[in-house]
Amino acid sequence: MRVTGMVQDRTAVKTKIILATIECIEKDGYNAVTTRNVAQAAGVNNAAINYYFGSKDNLLEETFTFTLSHFFIDLNEILKDHNLNTYSLLKVFLSFLLEGLINYPNLVRAYFSVPDVFHKFGQSFLRQLEQFLETIAERIRKENSALTEREIRLSLMQIISVIISLCLPLDLFHGFSGLDLKDPATRTAYIDHLLTRYLNWVNPLEIKEDEQKVAQLLDKIKNTLDFDRPD
Repeated sequence: MRVTGMVQDRTAVKTKIILATIECIEKDGYNAVTTRNVAQAAGVNNAAINYYFGSKDNLLEETFTFTLSHFFIDLNEILKDHNLNTYSLLKVFLSFLLEGLINYPNLVRAYFSVPDVFHKFGQSFLRQLEQFLETIAERIRKENSALTEREIRLSLMQIISVIISLCLPLDLFHGFSGLDLKDPATRTAYIDHLLTRYLNWVNPLEIKEDEQKVAQLLDKIKNTLDFDRPD
């Protein structure tokens, strides 16, 4: 029992330090992270960083491993429900993706702009995203056999690109659109507007019927999106 408790304590402290690292990346950017400011944000001494991680490089590597594993878990959670139509599945995924891009822009930027990080983690992120889109494409084929393979792939590429373009930088179209995408209701309305243009064969009544399931699934993955912050 005592050994189990020690393992749990160690995991809790490591998670606390990793969350502090994410906080520092978001506050000052990837290149500004130091063990000193992470220790301060985590409320531990600098020696604790070395004890649990050995070095700043190891800490950053475990931080990206941690965040990427949460992304994979969330993708799998989204795909578990085989009763949801592709409109609802994409609505959950786009809501999840957009919220992550809004809440963790510097973390996302590091995945793709820091060569070592991209080589170790960014490519894996893209592979998982591609596998997810392949699964969605297969479901679309079953729902609407009239669509060609090219139409399906182009539509999915355009849908994802529209979401990502809003966040790099986030306020690129803010003045033009007047949208506050940090507001959950605004994000939902925006995603619905987007999906109805591309997935117009889905019955509106089915979409309405799935609203509760969509909300429940988003609630289910919210904790992992927030990286299970300890009390």
